[in-house]
Amino acid sequence: MKALRLFLLALILIGIGLLATTHYWVPNVVGTILKGETYPVATSVVSTTTKAVITPSPSHTTPKPVPTVESGIDITATIGPTCPVQHMPEVPECADKPYQTTLVLASTIIGRNGGVLIKTDAAGHYSQDLGPGTYTIRAQSNDTPPTLNPVTFEVKDNARTTLNLEFDSGIR
Repeated sequence: MKALRLFLLALILIGIGLLATTHYWVPNVVGTILKGETYPVATSVVSTTTKAVITPSPSHTTPKPVPTVESGIDITATIGPTCPVQHMPEVPECADKPYQTTLVLASTIIGRNGGVLIKTDAAGHYSQDLGPGTYTIRAQSNDTPPTLNPVTFEVKDNARTTLNLEFDSGIR
């Protein structure tokens, strides 16, 4: 019985210690994947079904790193096939088309593996500055066509990564 009381006391002390030090460890857990920025958690977090908005606390903001050279991703999304029958030689009307869509970009870095929604424009393009690291991008929903297999890629320091995402329209 005495051992159980000591164990519970230790858990309570650990909990109090975690609460007292949240400004040290929470920014690393809740930090954004974009540019490797981290912010302390504010008192207000707004969640919807499509996104979460975290407001940084103005009194404890961490300075943003100043990149020497821009690193990030440049995405082009296309969809195909666009015709039910394959033509030889290819018919221009049946070529893959630019695809405006919503994607989920997530970091594989421990503590930063939440995802953010990104949207390609009407031409299927999207560009974003990202800090070095390994990331995964996937379709927001793969329940029905068009589908996209998740893509894992690496962003190197001072370099841009180009991704050509090919959505399968399901047309056969």
